Amino acid sequence: MEPTVVEVEVVDLFERAMRGQWVEFVEAYETNPYIREARITNSGDTALHIAVSYGEIHVVVKLVQSLGENATNVLEIKNDKGNTVLHLAATLGNVDICHCIASKLPNLIASRNEEDETPLFLAAHHGKKEAFLCLNFFSKEKDTSHRNRNGDTILHAAISGECSSLAFQIIQYYPDLVNSVNAKGQTPLHILASKPNAFHSSSRLRPFERIIYHSMFVDKLKKENYDPKAHSYNSGSKTVLNFPPNYEACMAFFRIIKSWIRVFSELILTHNRFQ
Repeated sequence: MEPTVVEVEVVDLFERAMRGQWVEFVEAYETNPYIREARITNSGDTALHIAVSYGEIHVVVKLVQSLGENATNVLEIKNDKGNTVLHLAATLGNVDICHCIASKLPNLIASRNEEDETPLFLAAHHGKKEAFLCLNFFSKEKDTSHRNRNGDTILHAAISGECSSLAFQIIQYYPDLVNSVNAKGQTPLHILASKPNAFHSSSRLRPFERIIYHSMFVDKLKKENYDPKAHSYNSGSKTVLNFPPNYEACMAFFRIIKSWIRVFSELILTHNRFQ
């Protein structure tokens, strides 16, 4: 049986993505509206899923802009794992794409996949702080409903992943979560207490490293606000500062230790305040 015209064009669209032929990919997408909702992979991904997975910001922006009144139908499509394109963008921590999609359809932030995870939860789970702040900015549900099927909240997720800076931000926006309990009866404080390596007392530093540790100056953690103008995507270039890998690793190590101390202190203070 001969494949239909639509089937041929869907296969062709997939092959263009695999070859990195994004100009032709966008042209086909804009020219043939009926392929926008088509599943073009065995995992049930649409063309937009693929563009997001590849992190092609230019492509995603053009595809979303071309949707027009049909945007909701396309953006709400889930693959076989129940993930929308915003789930993928949140997992990857791509702030520009998160902004592009969430600003277009904010309700998508509360969409759940097969594991009951929302895009906001996935951003917390994978330690994508900037993506989390972006989605939190656009979210219409400022409550504690972003849990997975195990009852873990976004604070449980951030602490489990040892994302101290993100955990601190979550506490600032959702202070009630410090007393939240998951399906195992564990609070975020229980999770934090199970990670002794997060604290200086459990870190085995050599003499020279201890000197550096106590000499480090780390900015005090404070509540961060998402700036939509800074991340609203445009065609202009963005400046990226690159430091030597060794320098970045060293700085990251000491920031993590001190950040965990501050997060732990904040958790204790907030927990006591609610008692």
